[in-house]
Amino acid sequence: MATSKTTPTILVKTDEFHKARVDLLAIPVWSGFRDSHAFEALDTHLQGALRNLAKQERFEGKRSQVLKLPFPGPSLEASWVLLVGSGDERNPTAVARRLAVAAARAARGQRSAALVLPQQAPPEAFQAAAEGVVTGGYRFLRYKTGKQEPAPALRRVLLLADKATRAARQAVARGVILGECVNLARDWVNMPPNEMNPPALARAAEQLAKEHGLQSTIWNKARLRREGMNLILAVASGSAVEPRFIHLRYKPKGVRKPKRVAFVGKGLTFDAGGLCLKTAKGMADMKCDMAGAAATLAIAAAAARLQLPVEVHALVGADGAGKSTLMKILGGAYGHYVGEIYFDGKKVDIRNPQDAKALGIDVVYQEVDTALISYLTVAENIMMDKMVNEMKGKHFIRWGNIHREAREVMKRVGIDLDTHTLVQDLSLAQKQMVLIARALATTGGNVTHAAKLLKISRKSLQTKMKEFGLRGES
Repeated sequence: MATSKTTPTILVKTDEFHKARVDLLAIPVWSGFRDSHAFEALDTHLQGALRNLAKQERFEGKRSQVLKLPFPGPSLEASWVLLVGSGDERNPTAVARRLAVAAARAARGQRSAALVLPQQAPPEAFQAAAEGVVTGGYRFLRYKTGKQEPAPALRRVLLLADKATRAARQAVARGVILGECVNLARDWVNMPPNEMNPPALARAAEQLAKEHGLQSTIWNKARLRREGMNLILAVASGSAVEPRFIHLRYKPKGVRKPKRVAFVGKGLTFDAGGLCLKTAKGMADMKCDMAGAAATLAIAAAAARLQLPVEVHALVGADGAGKSTLMKILGGAYGHYVGEIYFDGKKVDIRNPQDAKALGIDVVYQEVDTALISYLTVAENIMMDKMVNEMKGKHFIRWGNIHREAREVMKRVGIDLDTHTLVQDLSLAQKQMVLIARALATTGGNVTHAAKLLKISRKSLQTKMKEFGLRGES
């Protein structure tokens, strides 16, 4: 996997952090410096210099604050100290993830770093730290030319903790795999649409299958027509590039009758919007419409690398269209009109260009135990380890794009979902809040429709809404 070449070596150590021979030392700090033991210890070692500098820079340990300070001289082995605000967050896994991401991003000129993890950190915190290091240091450099030399990336990272257990080291290995798979999906999403078109995505999927022992099936346009997958063909009819259907399968070895999980990813490699033409600014991000496909394929690779005891299917309908209705209006020979009807097992009347795109995933998975629709629009929302944990038998939660309205609702009640917040870091009540807020945003606040979407009674939803202080329409 290409991203693994830039992955730093991550080690678990119990060294005294002020003696760690690294370029950058990263420490979590809580609001008002409360219970910030590592900060207090380092400040004492530096005879109060650290706190004085933090006060001068108005650093208070708030969640959004990051402060990088130079410390040349013999008093500290590290040349730089990074203070990462944790706010009032007490979940060690969430703290470790934020610390790692901040350190990886801040270490643009440093080659080594040491991260001081929270006291008595569980294995999940080590996994989160490893993921954060790998994903936080991600940079897409494929098309850099000339003298645009990138800053050196981290080569070595120490995770400093109370104990260096086998469970911690195994958790780090898992985190590295998940981080690399997230970065792989990011690479594909960042590719320009003239290079990452449906045939190219299919070739990338086949290469991924070869690397990780996955079974692969690729259908071209002729096979799609024979199989009667007319909605994918309708979406692709406005493009000169043929569509592809991609199916990757991971089957665990030595597991009798494993559970089966299917991920279905939207693979529109560019979406101009048809008659719903995007703005000039919005058009630049329309290559991201295949992020669901990228996430789905990367999940299959992660399952194989982690040797999960479940059978995983990754299914992608890849199209290069998004202007098919517009092509018709302009008198072209290709594309489809609004109001056209296609038969694909059921008759579908196309009233909106988005309908054809959403329905273009012509996949029947009645033989699969669980199916999750990976309909994501940015790679940061892959939530990879949430999905992996769910594959191991935990409760399934349907998760897609978090709507802007839902984010605002959750912010008002203290849930600030950023690009590094994973479902596993949330409490059960917060998970319920996220799902309800998303359902209300999706249905325009209609309580009845939101209850149907969540598959619970209207009364139960109203009870939960009252509990969380949410409002909606009747």
